[in-house]
Amino acid sequence: MRRDRPPLFAASRFSLTWNVAVVGGGAAIAWSIYYLIRVPWVDATGKFVRPGLTGALALILIAVVISELRPLVWAGTSADSEESGLSLSSGLVLASLFIWGPAIGILLQAIATLTGELVKRKAPWRVAFNVGQYVLCVVAAALLVEVMRPGGVSPHSPMGHAAGAASLTAAAILWMLPAWIVYHLMNLTLVAGVAPISVKFRESFFDEFWFYTLTTLAVLVMSAVVVALAIDDSWPFIVLMAIPTYAVYRASLLSWRLHDMAHRDQLTGLPNRRALEIDLARAVAHSSDTGLGCALLLLDLNEFKEVNDTLGHPAGDELLKIVSERAQRVLRPGDTLVRLGGDEFAVVMLEIPTSSDAAEVAQRLRSVISEPARIGNLVLSVGASVGVATYPGDAKDQRTLLQRADVAMYRAKANRSGVEIYQASEDPNSADRLAIRLAFREALMNGELFLHFQPQFELATGAVCGIEGLLRWTHEGRQVPPSEFIAIAAQSELSSRLTDYVLTRALGEARDLWSRDIKLPVSMNISMGELSARYPRGQDLVGRVLAGLRENALPPWALRLEVAGDRLLGDETRSMATLQGLAESGVFAALDDFGTGAASLAMLRQMPLAEVKIDRSLIARLTTDAKELTMVRAIIEIAHGLELRVVAEGVENQATSDLLLQMGCDVAQGFHFAPVLSSVDLRTWLAERPAGSVAQVRPLRAVGGAGSSG
Repeated sequence: MRRDRPPLFAASRFSLTWNVAVVGGGAAIAWSIYYLIRVPWVDATGKFVRPGLTGALALILIAVVISELRPLVWAGTSADSEESGLSLSSGLVLASLFIWGPAIGILLQAIATLTGELVKRKAPWRVAFNVGQYVLCVVAAALLVEVMRPGGVSPHSPMGHAAGAASLTAAAILWMLPAWIVYHLMNLTLVAGVAPISVKFRESFFDEFWFYTLTTLAVLVMSAVVVALAIDDSWPFIVLMAIPTYAVYRASLLSWRLHDMAHRDQLTGLPNRRALEIDLARAVAHSSDTGLGCALLLLDLNEFKEVNDTLGHPAGDELLKIVSERAQRVLRPGDTLVRLGGDEFAVVMLEIPTSSDAAEVAQRLRSVISEPARIGNLVLSVGASVGVATYPGDAKDQRTLLQRADVAMYRAKANRSGVEIYQASEDPNSADRLAIRLAFREALMNGELFLHFQPQFELATGAVCGIEGLLRWTHEGRQVPPSEFIAIAAQSELSSRLTDYVLTRALGEARDLWSRDIKLPVSMNISMGELSARYPRGQDLVGRVLAGLRENALPPWALRLEVAGDRLLGDETRSMATLQGLAESGVFAALDDFGTGAASLAMLRQMPLAEVKIDRSLIARLTTDAKELTMVRAIIEIAHGLELRVVAEGVENQATSDLLLQMGCDVAQGFHFAPVLSSVDLRTWLAERPAGSVAQVRPLRAVGGAGSSG
């Protein structure tokens, strides 16, 4: 049940079921109390009737309450949901019914359920229903017992034991079985009666019918064991049942915890991405069955990266906890908040009439998230961008719903509008962006991205003088372009992790080459945002590079960094400070893809660079376009005037190579010289090179920037 204020007295299935349970259960409890008051508890001499059984009754009562408070849980259930586990109290209650009669059974059930509900702090209307629900189950079983009592099992007094026989006969067990079944069916009937009106009674009644039947009957069978012990006056042996019961309880709890850890974010305690798949599938199925729509909200925090970069990850973690707590407060009962990872969240909403209704919830989320939050001695505030997509209005399946919500979220970020509802007319592509982003995160975490390498050659001598590491990722049989997954890394707050990943593998390759006396520098690209990241991340990059060199016993000139000019423009001052720190340590950079994009000639003078790499788009038209030829010649002359080495990318033929050599270009790479090779193929290729065809690396000289070294 997922209702805040149920219509207890309205003309509805819910109201009828609630009133039957509460009124009927209350009447049964009242009768039980009245009946027991009239029962003679002592004989003519003033002694308790069957004093041994009164002690047993106390023992059963304690066991019933403990069982109710510590139910068995299994993988897939939520610890704080209504169906949080399977209580063993039902078996003990039915045993007391068989032994002492309906009055004792009814009161034990009422006491157990009331105690459990109050400890769980459930709403009063829910407590009243649940107590009445289980009491009526006992009443139904008791009526069947009275009707079907076999011969040999005499009517019992409330304080005497059930059987006049000396043992538990097969007939008595057959007499118990219908009582177990009636108890269970009554319970299913009442639960189905208070299900949401959108769920048909039949659907609710038969939902996981056999699972609940088997688990419930497994518990109720305990009643036969307890009755057998009662007949033999072997009550102390009931205590021994606690040992295997506790073992089963611990095993089930461990199973639930392992399942919960796999489906729950450990920082915020929210369901994680794996749980989202399950929740979204259920929401889509529910919507298909009921005809009522559902919605998916994808939420991304706008200024979270700055908090992490400036204050560190502990502050970022604390902010994520605050955001998750606030978001849960404004969601409706039954809505599910999920943390996808990083600063991304999702909300699954059931029974949403229109996308506008979902957008209202999204606006409330933004408002509460943007409220100032105190982290230590600082007061911070972050915004949020939310994308909204609905089923079946915007998508016809779960996968498409994820994609459409992702498109809407990125529109909200791009437009800085806060909340965007998916619009098909504004969706320029149908690419599986969210699926690719999630797959990229998994690939990065699992080490499924690989560096391939392309050799670089001195044009004047033809000797190999370096290798460039090129990151490759194949997803579902398609090689994803680096520009695409580098953008994914930036959007998913994975830039730093990607840089560390590439740095580790580039240095590992350099170490392997140098150990074979092949002293070639390895070049690597810096992921977007790393150079211009806020303090202390920019300085962290310097530290990470130098630490990696030390760990691999390599000199600084064994590594070179390549950064595209448009990436430098993110924050030129911070980028320059980072490059300057690297250059002062002996690690120099190349300005990549020069001649296109936003890179300017001023960068060649201001930045501490050692190389300029001319973009392949200019080199490709070098022999056919006079303007391109003039531009390349000018770049080479300017770079040499600034004492920078020039590298040409994408050389595909001998004519282009000859022209570059005539113009004084220093280094070239491309398929004319060597293809892109895997790490294994690179070693084989180098081993087959003639003697003297591999140059020995020497430190480069950086120019530009304050404090550049010669």
